[in-house]
Amino acid sequence: MRHPDAHAVVFRKFGCDLRTSVFNQVLWAIDALGVSGYFKATVSPMEITYLPTGQKIIFAGLDDPRKKKSQKMPFGYFRFAWFEELEQYDGMEEIRSVVQSYMRGGNAFSYFYSYNPPQTRSNWVNAEAERDVPNRNVHTTTYLTAPREWLGK
Repeated sequence: MRHPDAHAVVFRKFGCDLRTSVFNQVLWAIDALGVSGYFKATVSPMEITYLPTGQKIIFAGLDDPRKKKSQKMPFGYFRFAWFEELEQYDGMEEIRSVVQSYMRGGNAFSYFYSYNPPQTRSNWVNAEAERDVPNRNVHTTTYLTAPREWLGK
């Protein structure tokens, strides 16, 4: 909302999981922030539009990442990308390929990766989180640190 030329894209490895997970999660967050009146959501295409500016949050499955090339918005650029359930992807090379297709045309980009850590410490996701990357912030949270009202009793 603070960046009128910025759009966001939310990815899940499997497109069939979008509506019941990240799409509903973003709608929940918009409502929790008390700004629902500023947004319009549609499921076909699956997107949420910020009405004052026309900015969009789009949702995409990466069942076949090769089909996600040359994505462009009518104005502005994709500034934000969220990859949910990161451990379902085939590795950072798959993520980099998608990022290169979506994230261009602007001067600042932010990527968010969320996942439940795999039990195997050597899993690529766990190893990636431990890599020292400039400007990366790794945040760990559990149900114990979430606000009680989010989870209920």
